[in-house]
Amino acid sequence: MADDGPELRIREWLAGRRVDLNGRFRAMARARPGLDPGKVLALCRELLPPLAVEPHPGLHELLEAVFDLILLHSGRGLIGMGSAEPTALEILLRHSFPALRPRLLERPRSLPAALSNATENMAAAGARFARELAMLAGVAEDAGQLEDAGGILAWRLGEPRLRRGALERASGLPGKLALAALGEPAWPEPAARVAIAALMADSWRKLDELFTPETLELLSGSPGVDVVDGLVRAAEAGAQPCENWPLRGSVGDFTGFDGDFEFPPLLLETGPESNRHCFLTRHGPTETLVHADAFGWSCQPAVAPQRNTAFHGIPSGTTSAVRGNDYLAHTRANSFRIRVHVPPRVPL
Repeated sequence: MADDGPELRIREWLAGRRVDLNGRFRAMARARPGLDPGKVLALCRELLPPLAVEPHPGLHELLEAVFDLILLHSGRGLIGMGSAEPTALEILLRHSFPALRPRLLERPRSLPAALSNATENMAAAGARFARELAMLAGVAEDAGQLEDAGGILAWRLGEPRLRRGALERASGLPGKLALAALGEPAWPEPAARVAIAALMADSWRKLDELFTPETLELLSGSPGVDVVDGLVRAAEAGAQPCENWPLRGSVGDFTGFDGDFEFPPLLLETGPESNRHCFLTRHGPTETLVHADAFGWSCQPAVAPQRNTAFHGIPSGTTSAVRGNDYLAHTRANSFRIRVHVPPRVPL
């Protein structure tokens, strides 16, 4: 006889909370007049039982939180029944939440909504974020580790504003989890410290460009602490200043072609906070803070105006530039991109 325990728990929960749940539905329906009660009930019957596979003190709170997400996203038309091309939120609710159940039960009120917000904020990368989040389920030891690893994952999938915080949190995670979030779950665990140090020093290169196969083989063989420490020091070392740094990447484009700039941008001096991953720009009357690295770039409105920096010894045709010890960024009058040059780095 099939075990209908989860379905029975959900039916009992729905029946016992009928008045409250109906009130929540009516409140959402006032804000979203197209909310369909039949669709909501069908989604509850599909999405809630995988979360109720076993009794748990936090289960009712988790079911309430996911019920509210069903109301919200169904009313917005972002989740449905068996669409051919699932949305990011459908992947999160159908695939990721059941895998992440133990972690969700630790923070049933807040964690489901936080992961839902994070998935939406990832925009085009949301579906991939939701899928890879589920892959962290068997590695994260608690909800806090899952949230920190989720921040690393979001950065790697194209949210460069999270870079510094993500790498700082990565250093406090178990090596296996940090590597999984960085997209290299098969790497030996001692590689985590070296990888984080390398990315802290230079995030204009992805991990597969920062290490040689010989180094990974060495780290696979239970190296001594002195070996790992030596590799960390080498990874943290900045490249020596040199002339003719190669072009490493370009940031942005003009509006309508995957860009945020309505006019060719000018780089502005940002003072002591200036670095190879953050630039202040002016394009027309607008000033924008641009965050960028090998994984992606984003723009956000700047808070205060700054002054243009002086520039010299850079490519002809340059209209503005900023330069530090380990980077050079410049713009041209005929381009809507910011060009970023960094010193060459020999893989460890």
